[in-house]
Amino acid sequence: VCEGKPKSLHLASSLSVFVSADGPRGRVFETDDLSETGSVFGGYAQSKWAAEVWLRTIAAAVPVTIHRFGLLTGDSRTGEHAMDDFFSMLVSGLSRLGCFPQSRPRMTLDVTPIDFAAAAMVELSQQDRCDSPRCYHIANPVSLSVEELLSSLRRFGVSLNEVSDEVFRQRVLELAVGSPAVAATCLSLCRCGPEQSFARLRPLDLFQATGFDFDTTHAQRDLAASGLSCPPPTDDLL
Repeated sequence: VCEGKPKSLHLASSLSVFVSADGPRGRVFETDDLSETGSVFGGYAQSKWAAEVWLRTIAAAVPVTIHRFGLLTGDSRTGEHAMDDFFSMLVSGLSRLGCFPQSRPRMTLDVTPIDFAAAAMVELSQQDRCDSPRCYHIANPVSLSVEELLSSLRRFGVSLNEVSDEVFRQRVLELAVGSPAVAATCLSLCRCGPEQSFARLRPLDLFQATGFDFDTTHAQRDLAASGLSCPPPTDDLL
């Protein structure tokens, strides 16, 4: 990148640099430089964090743009989606389990359709800017709560009973063998288990938007002329 004709560098990063870390919670801004991160959990988030921090050291010489993506889900127009990602397996696992643990904290997850995310990165990468590093949060301004997810699944005919933590655990143990979707559901819901379990499994926590508000001011501003905007989470989007 540094050699030959001038070029720009675009990094596909992740909001996991915040949500998989011990840094401050609450509103996280596109201008946050990760200097208050603390510990980062999980190889995926660690690699994104390291890439961001390193690229800032060359941002004065090379125009660097960082695109922090939220949880990428299926195409909002066609419904096409990856069958083996954690969100799809969560939905499949819940359908097979037919229940949900009774003692659950208030949890939210980001739902960012892949078609919006791809189009946004293409559009933003073609805009000329003089600031470097530049950073965008490509995520849904509206998070989806676990209660909304459960209600949506029920509207689609999925039978989901509220059961005690012990009954849920026994149901998982009965069905997890030979069912990656059930196992993924248990891991995705690690916030519902004992605190020590969450500390150990948090890199697999699907509800990582819990306790966070992702600022998307710069992304929305620079996408305004193109007409691109992220659709809010609805039954059709899910």
